[in-house]
Amino acid sequence: MKNFQKNSLVSFILLVSLVFSNLFTFLPKLVSASSSISVGAGPQYSILVGTDIYVNNYGSNNVSVINTNTNAVTDTITVGTGPASMILVGSYIYVMNYDSTDVSVIDTNTNTVTDTITVGNRPFNATLAGTDLYVMNYDSSDVSVIDTNTNTVTATITVGSGPYNATLVGVDLYVNNIGDTSVSVIDTNTNTVTDTITVGTSPYSSTLVGTDLYVNNGGDTSVSVVDTNTNTVTATITVGTSPYNSTLVGTDLYVNNGGDTSVSVVDTNTNTVTA
Repeated sequence: MKNFQKNSLVSFILLVSLVFSNLFTFLPKLVSASSSISVGAGPQYSILVGTDIYVNNYGSNNVSVINTNTNAVTDTITVGTGPASMILVGSYIYVMNYDSTDVSVIDTNTNTVTDTITVGNRPFNATLAGTDLYVMNYDSSDVSVIDTNTNTVTATITVGSGPYNATLVGVDLYVNNIGDTSVSVIDTNTNTVTDTITVGTSPYSSTLVGTDLYVNNGGDTSVSVVDTNTNTVTATITVGTSPYNSTLVGTDLYVNNGGDTSVSVVDTNTNTVTA
């Protein structure tokens, strides 16, 4: 049942993203046939490399390359099934294929896939630490460590349920496990979990402010403040429904509440909501 709920949660996230991305791709065409660029189905993320934008199309299992000088698609690169996110490492783009348990490596000099790396079940996001890429495998509840010099998996680290995002703080990687109420702390020198911090329900993402990590608990209505010096929760701030992500502006944290129609503003000096 727990696995079913986890899969349903991520499937819902991807479905909503797919529907809205297709909707906003279609709507401009009603206004002007030349006002948008046609790519693949369900474009998720974009990465700028030089003057080219690489767009991963979740629904069509490929990456579109757009020349920003001409706004024309100059290449379409086939990758694995369900490309969910991408990260640039040097001149290579690592594509996390959510539905095919692998990572495609694109050489942006030639726009060809030069490697396909098998990781855990349903890789969703990745974070770079030095030359190692830490891939969050949502369904197998672990993190694969890829040495980007050799494109081999050098370690597999068990974390909490449904690892989704991660934030690097010094040499420690804070992994948000949205299938439970925890953040796993990985020492990237030893690739071991050194701490597990209890936060709110389904911690989707985190924003680092100084040495404090603000964890957005998408499954409830709170933001947990973690002191990364002690790995303890020093405050829990009530915000709107389902806070998914946040942006720091000066000392104010703008929290997007995905479950309602609001953005909460948190003063990080006092950890109070000011708007």
